[in-house]
Amino acid sequence: MDKKVIGVKLLFFCFCILIGCTTKNANKGIDNDYLGHWEIRIKEMPKVGDVSFDMNIMGNDSAYYGYFVELNGDTVFFNKVELEDECLNTEYEWGGHEVGFKVKLHENNKNILEGSFMRFFDIEGKRK
Repeated sequence: MDKKVIGVKLLFFCFCILIGCTTKNANKGIDNDYLGHWEIRIKEMPKVGDVSFDMNIMGNDSAYYGYFVELNGDTVFFNKVELEDECLNTEYEWGGHEVGFKVKLHENNKNILEGSFMRFFDIEGKRK
């Protein structure tokens, strides 16, 4: 065989491997349906009632990250954001305590989140 043909075949083979690895990593780890800007409301908190805030969830090839902005303008960054059993789990420090919430996309509407804050309080969200 001609060296030029072998070189083209080898280049094509390497290109196919590169595309396969890139596609595999791009689909690993995150569900793009959770990405975006959300309006979140924790319902019926003791002494304060409903608490609302804006949340942003972003992601790269294999991980989520994000933050929320409290009504007073303070930004709180998540220490951990992960997808487990079709639920988005967050952890962050708030008021000196490690807390978090667990939300899931609504069954019929991917623009709505439902779940719980610290396993005790209902939380809901809608995409902005």
